[in-house]
Amino acid sequence: MDDKVKKLAGRAQASLSHAVDYMKEKIIELTGGTSITIMELALYIQNQPETNRIDKELLGKTYTFYSLKKEGATYHLEMKNAHILQLDVHIKNHDIISYRSYRDHSKLSSPIKIPNTLLPD
Repeated sequence: MDDKVKKLAGRAQASLSHAVDYMKEKIIELTGGTSITIMELALYIQNQPETNRIDKELLGKTYTFYSLKKEGATYHLEMKNAHILQLDVHIKNHDIISYRSYRDHSKLSSPIKIPNTLLPD
């Protein structure tokens, strides 16, 4: 009996999560908001000529840290190989974007609204 309840609860949670993601996408479409994914933003940070890159080997693993200051915004990106661990965007000491892989992994490819001035050209 417990397995059936757990299975039903898991399905309900997955359905609810899917519905929430779908609603977020539709709201962004309807409001005409400017959006970008965490993955796209990470690529933008990596490919800017002004970006500072530091590679560190910790416990036998290579970690890469990127830092960029551009147009009044400060970008911080931490990666392990191709995996995004953390991404932050700050403007005037305010967090605009705060991504953490341990808590936001399902939001990696979801569009997020950002100010037009932060969008890559």
